[in-house]
Amino acid sequence: MVFDWKQAATGLAVSREPAKWIGVSKRNPCPVCERADWCGVTEDGSLVRCMRVESEKPVTGSDGSIGWIHKTGDDLPAPPPRRIYTPMPKQRLARFDEIHRRYQAATSGKALARLAGGLGVTIGSLKALGAAWAGCHKAWAFPMRDGNGEIVGVRLRSESGSKWAIPGSKPGLFYDPNRRMSDPVLICEGPTDTAALLDMGFFAVGRPNCSGGGPQLEELLAGHDVVIVSDRDSPHERPDGSIWFPGQEGAVNLARRLTHVCPSVKIIQPPNPYKDAREWVFSGATRNKFKLAIEIAYEW
Repeated sequence: MVFDWKQAATGLAVSREPAKWIGVSKRNPCPVCERADWCGVTEDGSLVRCMRVESEKPVTGSDGSIGWIHKTGDDLPAPPPRRIYTPMPKQRLARFDEIHRRYQAATSGKALARLAGGLGVTIGSLKALGAAWAGCHKAWAFPMRDGNGEIVGVRLRSESGSKWAIPGSKPGLFYDPNRRMSDPVLICEGPTDTAALLDMGFFAVGRPNCSGGGPQLEELLAGHDVVIVSDRDSPHERPDGSIWFPGQEGAVNLARRLTHVCPSVKIIQPPNPYKDAREWVFSGATRNKFKLAIEIAYEW
């Protein structure tokens, strides 16, 4: 099955919301997790969309958030135990920019060259994104930034490809804050795809995932022409049998959002069989191939 970009562009894509949800509150908490925020209940009270307790029926909201459907007539699962939050003393709270500087100071050129060779990108693009070895985590660290260039978190990537973030990190963007922005700006997913697009000579920005980074991108890219480089995800099947494409649908949702602040918004996608921008570049794609794909792409 192939993702229908034209159908998505005209707003005819199948809705992922099965009903109109009424938000929970302190007076009427979620019947499943017993919390007073994030979750919702249908008007007739027959269904619950819980954002914390999983079920066999996941659902993706219009804003990209993921929850799970529960029937109120079923035996509802026990709510998860509440974690007791103990604030850390202020003197022990480390700033992410300081953490990142320590990682950079301990990173050798030989280690960066090994990472660049394994990913198929240049050392220069990795340095521009602030890639550094976090020895305490045995992983590579990439700073995540807000729309003003401030580091708001650190993404970690093990040499086997596993990804997580330093506790306390906020989802942010991957980009070179010292590089002058030039149109069109290419938006992709993750730091390694961003590095590949930097090697192509574009100003590139990486999202934290296929549905994140919207507010930061609006702040950073207002007034600029943008091109979203969507991942070519295989179709995913929901428990109800419906099909969805995470990367493609995430790109469509972002395009609709950025049309309010960007004069031109387009979406391109790597040709088969390449999954993402980095695979496309590694296969030998040139800057001219990217420019041709951008030229013929639908403008939102």
